[in-house]
Amino acid sequence: MNGKQEKRIRRRAKELAYEWFLTVLPEGSEVTVQEVLNKLPTTTHIYTNNQLRLMPYTFKWFCKKVKQKGLEATLEKIKPE
Repeated sequence: MNGKQEKRIRRRAKELAYEWFLTVLPEGSEVTVQEVLNKLPTTTHIYTNNQLRLMPYTFKWFCKKVKQKGLEATLEKIKPE
C-alpha cells in the first residue's frame, strides 16, 4: 500500500483509539494521545478455538478496521461482532 495512505490510516487509527479510550475512562479524566497508545494492550493476538485471532482494541486492530471501513470510520462502525 502507498506510504501516504498508510500514514493516514495510522493517524485515523490513533484518533479512534483515543476516542474509544475516553469512553472507558471516568468523566473528567485527562489523558494525551501518547498516554493512550502506551496503555493499549501490547499483546496483539489471542489463540482461541484452535485459531490465532487479532485481539480487539489494540492499535493493530484499529488499523485493520480503518483499512476495512475507510478513513471515515467511526466507533459505531468498527465495533467488534
